[in-house]
Amino acid sequence: MKENDDAELLSSTPTQRLHMEEQDSLSIVDQEQEDDELAQHRSLLIEHGPLLPIPDPWLSENIREIQRHILVDEQVIRLIYHALLSRHVILTVPLPSIAL
Repeated sequence: MKENDDAELLSSTPTQRLHMEEQDSLSIVDQEQEDDELAQHRSLLIEHGPLLPIPDPWLSENIREIQRHILVDEQVIRLIYHALLSRHVILTVPLPSIAL
């Protein structure tokens, strides 16, 4: 007498296997895209070393670009820039007052 073999019931159907293969290939593509993005971010990093001064026209242009995103006076940005050049700066933000 033959025993009941449920192995076929538990195995995946051809469509399930195809779907699993598609998911595997998508995860490989996703991983490759993440690797490419990481490489792009690394290429944007500035090497460790002293900050070099930039020409004033370029500085002024970059200050205007900063001011498009945040409301900061040009003199404050220049003060921070020159402090960074001299390596003497600590940037902080006001702490919210906590009512006890």
